[in-house]
Amino acid sequence: MSSVGTLCLIGGGNGSHCIAGLAAQNGWTVNIYTAFEEEVNSLKKAINEGIQVINENDVITIGHITKVSNNYAEVIPQADIVILSLPTFAHSSVLKDVAEFVKEDAVVMAIEGCWWTKPREVFGNFKAGVSFGIWEVMPWAVRIQEYGRTVKILGASRAPISVAFHSEPKKFGGSEGVASVLYGMIGMEFLVADSPLSVVIGCACHSVHPAITYGKALEWDGKPWKESEIPPFYHGMTENIAELINDVHGEFHSVAEMIRKETTFQLKTVKPEISYFLKNRYCEQIADDSSSRSCFNTNASYTGIALPCVRADDGTYTPDYNQRYVTADVPFGMVPVMGIGELMGVAMPSCAKVVEFLQSKMGKEYVAGSEMKLVGKDVGETRAPQSYGITNRKELIDTLTAGLK
Repeated sequence: MSSVGTLCLIGGGNGSHCIAGLAAQNGWTVNIYTAFEEEVNSLKKAINEGIQVINENDVITIGHITKVSNNYAEVIPQADIVILSLPTFAHSSVLKDVAEFVKEDAVVMAIEGCWWTKPREVFGNFKAGVSFGIWEVMPWAVRIQEYGRTVKILGASRAPISVAFHSEPKKFGGSEGVASVLYGMIGMEFLVADSPLSVVIGCACHSVHPAITYGKALEWDGKPWKESEIPPFYHGMTENIAELINDVHGEFHSVAEMIRKETTFQLKTVKPEISYFLKNRYCEQIADDSSSRSCFNTNASYTGIALPCVRADDGTYTPDYNQRYVTADVPFGMVPVMGIGELMGVAMPSCAKVVEFLQSKMGKEYVAGSEMKLVGKDVGETRAPQSYGITNRKELIDTLTAGLK
């Protein structure tokens, strides 16, 4: 089979394993970069043996990758598409490092990424023809079973994954063409949103993960758990946590409504109820879709996903706040939406109390003062538009309508 094109994945985690195996099986030349020598050595097995992707029905797909390296120069220059499948905090530094190796007409996409100005102006050194896009979220709940060899899909989205571009891609016939190419690559549908803003506000992870983490913390009695007692993350949701999620999501939607009012953006992927997202994405995997709470509690895709915990020396467990539901979804998800809301004059008290609590666990300060504004000392580490020098409504709207379109 001749190659459809060359894909380079930056990162060697769960998602990269799944994308690599499927893309290689579907005719792509797949290169992987990972910084860790041990991971490089393990992934080299996949050159000859392939990566096995086991789907929800236990059907196995095997795809053979072509190259793996901890040297960007060995895996990126040939790539037509570069996908950052990394923790969000690493995106900025990695983009600066890879810029010189990306070819003229390549498409660079970051999963759960977004910037409030043209990425080329932020990271420099990218060639003029490079286009940048963001990919809402991984389309599966997926876990590695054997590193470099086997990955299992626990649940797959039944709804299209939103993508958006900071400039129209020159390759693959533009943004719709890229979405079609991604479908052919991994067999999942992609929907092109009208603005990166639609992806940022519409990504449920940004509202749901911090809200659940905060809610579970409030309900915890402070006693460490035995391993067998660790509560589930999504399942076992109480009415109080469900109400909090609805409140937080409602504030996100209010921000989208104000953007719609003040700009030409439709933000069609942002819906008024979180249950819409759950029903649309997980459909038949939900046994009871009568409420947002029941959508979480009866979603089969969430089975086995436990509350992230830290193990103490005595073998007991307590909540972990140094994990991506906090370290990624707060500064790179909830805080940016709060920043937009603040500039647009939208009150977000539920989000503020979630951030105020979780920032204390992180040792950070994003919101501060009696009004809980984004004036904390660590706002500059986030993706809030204020971090990019955007300080008022006009600057935000000008950036959205001119800089990103």
